[in-house]
Amino acid sequence: MGGSDVGGIARFHPIGSPPRSEQPTEIPAHGALVFGDAVVETGGGELRVWDDPLDNERRRRWWRERYLPTLEPLAALEIEHVLVTHGQAVLSDGAAALRRALEREPWQRPKR
Repeated sequence: MGGSDVGGIARFHPIGSPPRSEQPTEIPAHGALVFGDAVVETGGGELRVWDDPLDNERRRRWWRERYLPTLEPLAALEIEHVLVTHGQAVLSDGAAALRRALEREPWQRPKR
């Protein structure tokens, strides 16, 4: 899979179309993938892709056709752990947890 390699220690994977500033970081030696805000854990080890608002058909189409496809290759990586900045880390079968996240509706910050 693509991504900028940093001395065999880490690979940065661009996501989004147009590309987001966040680039998930793969750490192959540990079978880990690290996310900033793109993917969150929402309880019980459930990962969700975070994006909001998807309040019109144009945004929903962008989500399905341009954003999710940039995350799909990450679920094909041989990852065991998914580390997130929001929620608990997934410490086993991370690739499957990420695949399930891509099938779910996006997580959106609860309204205050």
